[in-house]
Amino acid sequence: MENFVKRLINEHKYLTEKRNKLNDFINSKDSNKVSKRELLLLGAQLITMDSYIDILENRLIEHDVEAKDGFYKKTITLADIEGNSDNQPTDDSNYAGIEGKK
Repeated sequence: MENFVKRLINEHKYLTEKRNKLNDFINSKDSNKVSKRELLLLGAQLITMDSYIDILENRLIEHDVEAKDGFYKKTITLADIEGNSDNQPTDDSNYAGIEGKK
């Protein structure tokens, strides 16, 4: 996995944790300790963080990485494994050990 994709994952993880903490605060009794204006600003910040997280998730998808519930899954194609750019096997030997139709 490329370094910038790892950085995207780290940024997504960090921002998601911060977003969840902010959301927990906004929905807690402690939020009564701040002014209404401050609470409105925190709500706007939460919305902005959600948008930023969405952008990061879409960037990850562009690099075949899915973010879900704190886990990250990379889709690997045959081209990734074989170095074949058209995603097609180069010969029948690539099907060794795979049951089903060719």
